[in-house]
Amino acid sequence: MAVPDKARYWMIRTTEYVEDVGSVTTYGIGYQEDAPGDKHGENKYRIIAGISTEPGFVEELVDKLNRHDAAPIHLLDFVYDHLP
Repeated sequence: MAVPDKARYWMIRTTEYVEDVGSVTTYGIGYQEDAPGDKHGENKYRIIAGISTEPGFVEELVDKLNRHDAAPIHLLDFVYDHLP
């Protein structure tokens, strides 16, 4: 299995209905993996939804991920390490 050499990250927004609360907007991270040697040019898009209700917090995470060219394999650990 090839390990992606790069990924691009961006913030996503989702809105869900929660009983007894109503509509709740949360923010997460979307990313695209560029697989090395992918002969079909297929890039994989993935998301991690519902990280926070604070868009600024998720924007900061996305900036750090892109600035450091973080590999997707480390994404969940990165997010967990930054949760309050």
